[in-house]
Amino acid sequence: MAASGWSALSFIAGGACALAGTAAYALCLAVNRRADAGRVLRAHLVAQAAKVAVAVTLVIAGLNSDWDFAAGPLVAGFIAAVLVYPFALLLVNTKTDRN
Repeated sequence: MAASGWSALSFIAGGACALAGTAAYALCLAVNRRADAGRVLRAHLVAQAAKVAVAVTLVIAGLNSDWDFAAGPLVAGFIAAVLVYPFALLLVNTKTDRN
């Protein structure tokens, strides 16, 4: 595969690492449905730890794999996927503040 093909695949794989972390977060919260505020907070913290652990583990696995992922695009895809949500919140909050 051409170098640009590996770069694109690496970028997508980095985004998929972040998406898998988010899926782990959602799974943890789906399993730990609680009504008590303390238990909700604990479930959130456990889910956040699972999200970070899954995402970072997958990025490290991608960097150490034999698939010749390009490190720069892999990390850039991961960072882009992680930062989409905060930027979307910023845009939504900016639009609602004007109205």
